[in-house]
Amino acid sequence: MATTTAQAPNAAPAAWSHYFPPSEYSRTDRRALLIQDLLTFFISRGGHTFLEALRPSGFGGSYILEVDYASLESRSGLVDLPAAIEGSPVEALGCIAAAAHEAAFEHRKGRLLGHHDEGGGRGEPGEPPPAGRIVVRLVNHPASLIHIRQLKSSAIGKLVTLRGTVVRMTPVRPLVTQMDFVCAKCGSSTSQAFTDGIYALPTKCTGDGCRSRTFTPLRSSARCVDWQKIRLQELLGADKAAEGQVPRSVEVELSGDLVHCAVVGDVVTVVGVVKVMATRDSL
Repeated sequence: MATTTAQAPNAAPAAWSHYFPPSEYSRTDRRALLIQDLLTFFISRGGHTFLEALRPSGFGGSYILEVDYASLESRSGLVDLPAAIEGSPVEALGCIAAAAHEAAFEHRKGRLLGHHDEGGGRGEPGEPPPAGRIVVRLVNHPASLIHIRQLKSSAIGKLVTLRGTVVRMTPVRPLVTQMDFVCAKCGSSTSQAFTDGIYALPTKCTGDGCRSRTFTPLRSSARCVDWQKIRLQELLGADKAAEGQVPRSVEVELSGDLVHCAVVGDVVTVVGVVKVMATRDSL
């Protein structure tokens, strides 16, 4: 098992800017080291089987990769992975995705890229599909399983697994995730990601020597994903200590291929990162 840390390369992984904008790459960065460890495992004989689950999402040329965390942790033997998931799950998921991107699109590992005869991509028959952003769907993470009523402020930013009944849902809406901006001085185009769909201007121009901070949004370049919110209510009887009390509930955001994955009345298990949401957005 891979228990030692591999040396990260001088050049950034191809997907670094997708998952860690606008951070500059450094080979000594903890994320770079974890990506290299994961990549070493993913291209190994025992690790490339995880990439068999890679599939097109149907949204903007991106891909979905469902990862069984318990299996990944035990089979990879990476000692830094559990701590990364516990301390900074968003970064850790980005590292898994970046490593999977390198293994799949650069090393051609997995059924989708290594054996494209089955026609799973958007290219010509027999040709590998184009590289695209990979979204990791983590499943089977027993350590994060808690009851909905156990959610406290200390859980903000942490990975949790919740089980409950869908009691309400919003209509599907578009969420802008990225847009290009044109510099008012030199005309250079700069792409800006919108975290949680929140509008934000670029902090600097990408043009050579240009220090302008005045930009015009290029609205036709907006990249959107489907977005939906559901309310999840705790299961009756799941927590014996809460019997006779009013059931607690929590709001969950779904995007991309996850919208319409459930309807009111369904009992579902959700794995995600806890965050604070504005009260005006409540269901």
